[in-house]
Amino acid sequence: MSKIKYYFLGIVVIILLGLSAGYAVFKKEKEESFKLSDLENVLNATSTVAVTARPEIKEISKTGELSLYKGQDVADIGNDAFISKVPKEQVDKYKAELIRLRGVLEKNPLNVDAWMGVGNIKNFFGNYDGARDAWEYAGYLNDGNSVVYYNLGNLYGSYLKDYKKAEENFLKAIELENRNVNYYIGAADFYRNFYTEKKAEVKKILEEGIRQVPNDVSILAYAGGYYKEEGNKERALELFKKALELYPQSLEIKEEVERLQK
Repeated sequence: MSKIKYYFLGIVVIILLGLSAGYAVFKKEKEESFKLSDLENVLNATSTVAVTARPEIKEISKTGELSLYKGQDVADIGNDAFISKVPKEQVDKYKAELIRLRGVLEKNPLNVDAWMGVGNIKNFFGNYDGARDAWEYAGYLNDGNSVVYYNLGNLYGSYLKDYKKAEENFLKAIELENRNVNYYIGAADFYRNFYTEKKAEVKKILEEGIRQVPNDVSILAYAGGYYKEEGNKERALELFKKALELYPQSLEIKEEVERLQK
């Protein structure tokens, strides 16, 4: 089973293959090849957005005091072996972007958007400790941002191997945004492939996701694949049939229904 990949809503074939799900956090697999477009996505995610689109900053403390960032240098891209597979001009481009973001944050350490961007770049280049530091601080500044917790769940689960913290962050993301099916799928995938001693949680997570968002094709298909793998063909067929009703043009789902009906 591969590590958590990009998850794009509507690409049902990925779900049917049982591959890992994820969104908002930029992932890579350490292979010989990569897409330069992925690098561009990382850079674009760090661009400044309208003030009105930024998360609201919570009150820092009862006294209004801000705990200073004590993590890895914002401009440190890391030294992961993956970096050697990226063209030097691209690496230099992202090093420059980290330096720019450091300048932004020196002027305004409350800029959650910038902290998220720092984490995105470091994570992409395999600097997981640096990504953790940036995203944890973003969460400190805004504990209502569900994406921060989902990113940290993926990071702690897939790479830092701190499963208790991963679980805590996945569940926090779901608590904050309980109609985001990606969070349920990401958490279920985490329990299936990493925190396997708590694999029984997969069913609970998926069924809760289906209860919250009953007409989403992606979670229905993912759950169908899970139940099929577990040998519960009756529930798998039920879910795939419902997914097919919602997305009748999907040949992959249709084939799954036909196989389960035999």
